[in-house]
Amino acid sequence: LPNGGAAHFPRHLLLIITWVDLWSLALFAGLYLGALVWRKNRFIHGRLMASTVFIALIPALGRAYGMNIPALEGLMGALNPSFWTCEIILAGLILKDGLAGRWKTPWWITLIGLEAIRLTMFAAPDWSGFIAVAQAMGLPD
Repeated sequence: LPNGGAAHFPRHLLLIITWVDLWSLALFAGLYLGALVWRKNRFIHGRLMASTVFIALIPALGRAYGMNIPALEGLMGALNPSFWTCEIILAGLILKDGLAGRWKTPWWITLIGLEAIRLTMFAAPDWSGFIAVAQAMGLPD
């Protein structure tokens, strides 16, 4: 945390990014492992594997939005729009599957996971337990 490429970020933003990264990695691992478990079911396997793309898309969108949309004023302002973009796409995919009679689609897992991360990311820097974990990972005082 203190020496990586994000070392120039303000502490508050660094904690937010760390929160997002930790939970995104957990979500990615869960989606990937789920895809392995259901590898013989093409419907579930394919959607779980495709869902992993959204985990990588959020930081890419954050950088693209933050650098190219001046009204967002950088990465901090681009965080929500990055999540919203992925969530809108996932909602469309859920609707597509639902209209085909498959409302119980794996896209829900990704949508709920990303929404949980988004709803908690700005509060995380105020949680003492998370700060202790971040300090154990090398965040300076």
